[in-house]
Amino acid sequence: MERSNGSRSARLLLVEDSPADARYLREIFKEAKIRNHLHHVHDAEAALAHLTSDTPDLILVDMHLPGMQGAELIRAIRADARVSSIPIVALAPSELHAERLREEGVEAHCCLLKPISARALLEWVAKIDSLGVAVVTDGEAA
Repeated sequence: MERSNGSRSARLLLVEDSPADARYLREIFKEAKIRNHLHHVHDAEAALAHLTSDTPDLILVDMHLPGMQGAELIRAIRADARVSSIPIVALAPSELHAERLREEGVEAHCCLLKPISARALLEWVAKIDSLGVAVVTDGEAA
């Protein structure tokens, strides 16, 4: 993947309570040689706290979180004018859950089913380059 001229390296926020799933997503990025900053938090409350001090370029949200659920987190993000336009990828456990999110009007840019397909995730992450930020792979300057 080539960087756009004048782009900066995209920052990603992963909201995932499962250490195994978080490790798996990091491995996908590592194997694809993507070295963008990926900040990981374990719950929605920590994600909201993080968003008060940083504005990532993409948020990956697991739908099953301890405490506030993923759909509630997405609604809270959409209600905050400072961060409402950040692209969000919902990580759903099933097609039924993904359909329920659509029916409830949960505003994610994309919904990927778990277990996450590396190809589908990387294709979606590659789209953030069109936002004026870049996916940075090995051999490229950050």
